[in-house]
Amino acid sequence: VFKATTEADRNKSLRDLGLHYAPVLPLLKPEFWSGAQAAGLAALHDAFNQRPAMATYSRTMFVRWLSACRRVVEAAAVEFQESPAARAPLTLPVALLFTDIEGSTRMWDRDNAMAERVVAAHNVIVRRLITQFGAYEVKTAGDSFMIAAASLDVAVALSLALQEALMEGPIVPGFRALEGLVGGGPSAVWRTDNIRVRIGIHLCTDVSPTFDVERLTYDYLGPDVNKTARIEGMASGGQILLEDAVYDELKATLDDTSVDDTDARRAARAHVVRPFREGDDVILKGISKFVKLVSVL
Repeated sequence: VFKATTEADRNKSLRDLGLHYAPVLPLLKPEFWSGAQAAGLAALHDAFNQRPAMATYSRTMFVRWLSACRRVVEAAAVEFQESPAARAPLTLPVALLFTDIEGSTRMWDRDNAMAERVVAAHNVIVRRLITQFGAYEVKTAGDSFMIAAASLDVAVALSLALQEALMEGPIVPGFRALEGLVGGGPSAVWRTDNIRVRIGIHLCTDVSPTFDVERLTYDYLGPDVNKTARIEGMASGGQILLEDAVYDELKATLDDTSVDDTDARRAARAHVVRPFREGDDVILKGISKFVKLVSVL
């Protein structure tokens, strides 16, 4: 950090350090929250939040804090590595996906108790697949999920696995799908005793991972998060949408024989792709440029 020749380089180094240390700071013992240690702790928080930490706290105090706390921080880091947040991808680009149950508002209006059971069962399936594919649950809102994956093939494979899981059997005993849902893909493959989920995927470069020291979770902020949500909003139940340029990058990655094959890569390769709207670009709310989307089935 201190070998950086410019203020910008030093701040970047501090932020990189903060990304790795901030998750374990809340796990430190209370004795490291006073005096010089507290000053070093504040410096790390400032670095993580991209503020000029070293303008306020001396380098000497910061180094002393790191030296005094190193063993405790390393022990806390071991504990953190066993938590779900350790799976959060921090290196860009990050593959984000948003999911949402089609017609969920009507489902809740029709039968509140049944909807509660359906959403609970849906959440179990999604979280099982997140763990299975080594992805990270960023957050949920109602019946929607925001998920981060380290690569596009993992994001696509997880999405395909979710859609396939919803074709295997009834979501809960006694559930019947709503009438008049748009749906995506051939209607013959969709059950009348399960839900349909729409999914949007984007490979994000204009995004910043941030750590919440109170909740011990990562979030992702930036324009590409909004774009991913808008892509998901264009999908029908059962569809997986992504930008055509992102799909081209995915295809090139899957065709690269120099990369070791994995279950996620094989799953992502076994799919059919079609234009979302033949020959048409679409406008996404809040996005200035037209985009062309493709549907992965």
